[in-house]
Amino acid sequence: MDELELELKTTFLVQAQQLVAEAEQSFLDLESAPGNVEILDRIFRIMHNMKGSANGVGFAEIGDFTHNFESLMLKLKNGEIKANQPMVDLLLKANDAVTDMVEKLRNNMSATFNYDELKNQIKSAIDSGGFADIIHPPTPVAKKSAPATTPEPVKLVTPAAPTPEAVPYTGPAQRNGDATTYKIKTGERFLCFNLGEQEYAIPLLSVKEVIGIPGFTPIPQSPNYFMGITNLRGTVIPVLDLPKKLSIPNKATTERAVIILDVGRGHLGIAVDSVNNVIAPQNKDISPRPETDPSVRTDYIIGVYRRDKQMVLFVDISKALGTDDWAAMEIGGTNTETTRAA
Repeated sequence: MDELELELKTTFLVQAQQLVAEAEQSFLDLESAPGNVEILDRIFRIMHNMKGSANGVGFAEIGDFTHNFESLMLKLKNGEIKANQPMVDLLLKANDAVTDMVEKLRNNMSATFNYDELKNQIKSAIDSGGFADIIHPPTPVAKKSAPATTPEPVKLVTPAAPTPEAVPYTGPAQRNGDATTYKIKTGERFLCFNLGEQEYAIPLLSVKEVIGIPGFTPIPQSPNYFMGITNLRGTVIPVLDLPKKLSIPNKATTERAVIILDVGRGHLGIAVDSVNNVIAPQNKDISPRPETDPSVRTDYIIGVYRRDKQMVLFVDISKALGTDDWAAMEIGGTNTETTRAA
């Protein structure tokens, strides 16, 4: 594990500890109000954030478990499953499992877990709409006292590789002159994500973290693909809808997440349809950007990788941005890394 991967995983585990503590308090609230939609939605968003971030840094076991946890929470908050006491007991056991995984990984990042039985109970609850088909319902757990105060968030800034200045796109891509100058390095790793049905990837060096879809403040007179600005632990960050920016039809999914990037001039959030995993392809397996219709913009594509009969497009996000994008970021007061929310 290199220094960058260690830093990303450490950042995730610090934030995950705070998220499970927040979930613990929410479950305490839920015990006294089992059907409260606001509380259920709060827990759903916590698990959604946890899943996306865990997958983004390579903690696949947490990502898989919280994916099932999130699916159950979605049915609960939508009223498809009743949030009765046996269900709350199951949720508490699931949250205990996530807490256990986070704590063990903080002591040993190579730790493995076996929560298959509990995961199967969650899946059975989803499939049956409750506990009708579960042979062995979950054992009730004792009420817990309120969690101890969690530590203040640790602010880790991941060093980013230099990115080229964005060049406004004014017409069809020129194969040589307008193409991105980003060069893929030997052994470089990429974070994969989906926009619609197509899989893309960006250099992991530019990724700071992965979060769920946050709340926004709109930016006046900004492009329609800008979702707005959000306050992430005191840092104001603009977020754009990447499928809309690249004219790709959005895929209807609950997997949407925001990837926080360092784009040289500051931090930027890009909303994607789902976050997948981290890959490190061999350079020999990466092909140049394919020839396409000259009227179709492809200048931000830095390479193509084929795996499992599917094509992954490597992109340079900085190159994909134009003058309007940088202007919107500056209007939002986010043109430097040190800008803080008022």
